Amino acid sequence: MLPEHENSVVHKISYCKWKELDLSLGGHGVDHELQKQIMNETEEWRAILMRLLDVTLHCASRGLPFQGDNNVIGDPRNGNFLGILELLGKYDRITHEHLAKVKKAQTEGKTMQGQAHYLSWQSQNEFIELCAKKVLSSILDERQQAIYYSIIVDSTPDVAHLEQNVLILRFLTKDDHSDMFEIHERFIEFIMFHKKTGEDIGDMVLSRLDHYKIPFSDCRGQGYDNGSNMSGKVKGVQARLHKKNNLAEFSPCGAHTLNLTGVHAAALCPETVTFFGCVQRLYVFFSGSPARWKILKEEIPSSLHSQSDTRWSARVDAVRPVSTHLPGILTALDKSLDNSCMTHEMRAEVRSLKLYFTSYSAIVLAAFWFKVLSSIDLRNKIIQSRGISLESEMSLISDLCAELRQLRDKWADILSEAHHVATSMGIMPRFPGKRGKKRKRFHDEALDEGVEMTKESDEESDFRINVFYCTLDYIVTDMDQRFQAVKGICDTFKAILKYVSLSEAELEDASKCLVQKYSLDLSCNFVSEMLHLKKIFRSTFHSEQELTPLNLLNEIYCKKLQPVFSEICIALRIFCTLPVTVAEAERSFSKLSNIKTFKRATMGQNACHIWHSCPLRINWLDLLIIPQSSVILPERRQEKQN
Repeated sequence: MLPEHENSVVHKISYCKWKELDLSLGGHGVDHELQKQIMNETEEWRAILMRLLDVTLHCASRGLPFQGDNNVIGDPRNGNFLGILELLGKYDRITHEHLAKVKKAQTEGKTMQGQAHYLSWQSQNEFIELCAKKVLSSILDERQQAIYYSIIVDSTPDVAHLEQNVLILRFLTKDDHSDMFEIHERFIEFIMFHKKTGEDIGDMVLSRLDHYKIPFSDCRGQGYDNGSNMSGKVKGVQARLHKKNNLAEFSPCGAHTLNLTGVHAAALCPETVTFFGCVQRLYVFFSGSPARWKILKEEIPSSLHSQSDTRWSARVDAVRPVSTHLPGILTALDKSLDNSCMTHEMRAEVRSLKLYFTSYSAIVLAAFWFKVLSSIDLRNKIIQSRGISLESEMSLISDLCAELRQLRDKWADILSEAHHVATSMGIMPRFPGKRGKKRKRFHDEALDEGVEMTKESDEESDFRINVFYCTLDYIVTDMDQRFQAVKGICDTFKAILKYVSLSEAELEDASKCLVQKYSLDLSCNFVSEMLHLKKIFRSTFHSEQELTPLNLLNEIYCKKLQPVFSEICIALRIFCTLPVTVAEAERSFSKLSNIKTFKRATMGQNACHIWHSCPLRINWLDLLIIPQSSVILPERRQEKQN
């Protein structure tokens, strides 16, 4: 059949046409010129699309609005997208020529319908949507490689009074550039969901995980605030999800826990309630008038701050000026009274504030609360940082409790500091009268340090016991109770946290407990690996103290010991996955409030990843072509058996 086909007329005609076309495309015909023209146009459009994409990423990642009042090229009200392109066109030939073509058509009144120019709002939205899908796809790929993850969920109403629920995944990945493991908390989406019960929120979370094909069986942790519908032990979200996956440990938000401790401590005694109320009244008075604010700025080198309702430890910014610049504040109050425009009510307000802040108890409370809030705020900021794990949280809380216990023994130092401030201001260092009836002293009761009990010493003792000691004891005790859940998780993972300080018998028992809890992920080989790690740790890792879980994991991979300690690596990855705070969710809401104005509140939000992807720390050009990671993580035991 083949010789007959080769000798046929049809074959010969087709062969001749093929040779003619090949010769024409090779540079000796019209087809070659057409093909060359097509390639040139293709390259030009590719360059135009790259520039449009870069402008899209620039505006979207900064939360800038794209559209203006019109789409006219050259009009200063045409929006950020076209405005940036016009600026770019001044220095770039391709952009300048493309805009010139569109501007010419607009000047001549042509609609350009059916002609592609990619400058319309539809094209802008399509660019955003495509970029958002690419970012989300890369996040889901990272999660799939990490295997284990934790979920972080929080909610807040937006400017349009719509309840926004945020879903964030926390997992461990290996950076391709540094070749080190890092903890990442990745934004997934905002969900408009108004229901508040634990059952409804739990079902919503599971449905969204199923939508993105994220197996809930790989979830090892849950992170929420301390609301009863989220953290409730019976009907809360964490309890309902824990029934479906008993390995999804709930870790309360450390920042919210500190916040609740501070809020309750501030309401413990009337003196503290009055102090914070007067601090807020001071800010309201000066901030209510530019003239009064100018007087304040002339007297003190800092500004007054309003008290934060959500981040209670941030009240340190409100207390700091009162503690460090009280004489200047009192001078500013005196100058404000000279203003003839002030009403009688405002004058009464100034006099009452001055009367309070010239009292000795206010000076003592300012010095005391500034020290307490500074200690809490320092730990709170560290706890909310990205990449921190639970053992660091417990270490910070332990240090905070120890520092507050030491502060309890420094009443004399605080009193001496307040006495010096009061004396320099000409204020009598004397506490107000004792509350209630004076306590009767028994005949055999010894006097303090042999000094005769006076009225002033009784008042000081009353303040020290009922305000100073009471507040500090409550804070320490309340923190100890509220962080029991985190302490329990750290006790469960004691084997990988205290492998040096524990004896071999204790380490073996702790390892067996961990294997029993995570039987799907670990086997009995984990016990022998931990004992082996204890024996070689000092000589191999050159350290006398335990490394943090993340540092230990990186050291194991750096020394290429993961085949020897494969199950230890699994346990370390699970522990580092457990959430510490919901701060990333709060940061998401802050970003949302920056871009979602009232006018934009009715627009779609399916492409939120494009402006939220700053925490990804990925170059946008690299984001378009993200290489698959070459890291092979230790698989779970059941996967190896299969």
